[in-house]
Amino acid sequence: MPVGDTGLTITLTSNKLHPDDVMKSTTISAHPSLGSEDKDYLLLTNIHRKRIHEGQASPLLSSFVVCCTVVYRRSSSSKKLHTTTANSEPCSLGGSLCAERAALSSLPSLVPDLSQILSVYILSDSPKPITPGFLCREYMNTRFPLRILDPERVKVCLAGTGSDGEVDESSVTSCKLSTFYPAPSLYKGLRVSSYAFVGLQLCQPCGAQDSRLETLYSECLASSAAAADPSLLPSDAFHKVKYSAGCLFRSGATIVSRQIIGLEYGTSIDPVGMLAERIVAAASAGVGGVEAVMVVDNYGGVHAPFAVGRAVLGEMGERCGVQEADCYFHEWAEGGEVVLRSIKVKDLCAGLPEFQVSELNK
Repeated sequence: MPVGDTGLTITLTSNKLHPDDVMKSTTISAHPSLGSEDKDYLLLTNIHRKRIHEGQASPLLSSFVVCCTVVYRRSSSSKKLHTTTANSEPCSLGGSLCAERAALSSLPSLVPDLSQILSVYILSDSPKPITPGFLCREYMNTRFPLRILDPERVKVCLAGTGSDGEVDESSVTSCKLSTFYPAPSLYKGLRVSSYAFVGLQLCQPCGAQDSRLETLYSECLASSAAAADPSLLPSDAFHKVKYSAGCLFRSGATIVSRQIIGLEYGTSIDPVGMLAERIVAAASAGVGGVEAVMVVDNYGGVHAPFAVGRAVLGEMGERCGVQEADCYFHEWAEGGEVVLRSIKVKDLCAGLPEFQVSELNK
């Protein structure tokens, strides 16, 4: 089913969906007409970027600065306010913090009466606009309740910097925040205490019409539901929801891997990421060609890959035969029903950030 004018294709595997519930998205608008407010916020963001370089405080690993300005309102005032932050890197890749998450994660504590997030401005050292990475896409789209941040209404404005170090207005692009993160989790906005009811009551059976997908679903569900050995993985017991990822090759072969849960949430190892080496090995051996990917939790919910999994699949791309693979996920439909849908990897992971090696480690 084509969606709007985006080129995205969503496949329905249930007839319970009302047409009005079809995923809405939008294209990225290149070179939009900039209002004075947009120019002011981009200028402000660039001042912050230049100060970081002047203070020799650029990130330790990449030396590449990305700055983000978030515009918001408080419930006690109609005045627009803003916060601006930058990316930060320790000595290891995994501990890096992006500018967008740095800005948004601080707001609830700094602004207790936060009422609405209005827009996001992103500027970097690159002459080309840099799209948000997948961790930031996921955080921005799923962290806040809709009354505070509605991804369908929040505008994201991206810009590059010219050789003179100023904002290159001809590079500016903009779009809705939701554009960057199609197929969010079924559990978006819910407390973890609600997951069991949703999964057990509404998601089983999964709704697949292909017996091979049903088999893959069953394998993933069994993997997620199996109790981990507490002597080996004691942190597993601290988290109620467990995820496993499965991959169906065109040959009919399947592989499944279970998430490894860390006591510190961010140290958990993504289940799609754990499949990556085996997908690459299959491609190297000439037996690759991925047909389907799904992430299944221990309650039966099916999810498109999360941020790390999307990044892994998106960066593998055509080289490993995953671009045309279908990612399956459950989504809410009319009447509180849950339906199974699919989206191509190339659409799920569209708009990868574009870097030149020469731009890093200067």
